[in-house]
Amino acid sequence: MKKGGGSMLEEGEEDEVVAAAHDRPDGVSDYGKHTHDGLEWLWEPNRKDAEGRKSDDPLFNPRTLYVPPSFLAKETPAMKQWWEFKAQHFDTILFFKVGKFYEIFHTDADVAVKELELIYMKG
Repeated sequence: MKKGGGSMLEEGEEDEVVAAAHDRPDGVSDYGKHTHDGLEWLWEPNRKDAEGRKSDDPLFNPRTLYVPPSFLAKETPAMKQWWEFKAQHFDTILFFKVGKFYEIFHTDADVAVKELELIYMKG
């Protein structure tokens, strides 16, 4: 599956995030209109496993994900931790504890909305 629109590439990797379109009056983005949808390295044909292998490589591990260091360097410490864990467990929904709450981020939230009929939160 390929998602996202334009990108600003640096050494063949996306360095910037394509801004998400917010079109609901309550400020909550609909499915397919979130920041992660513009991360070209997250979707085919650009997706790689944690070892940098593309999906056509016989040793490709679909359970992991390559997250560009240039992307991680711009993330907050919490999101950096989330992406580092997600890179090793791409096939797992991660409930990430933030304070006294558990939150679901990025593609995990898309799965939760679709499969569990949860709703996206504003913010």
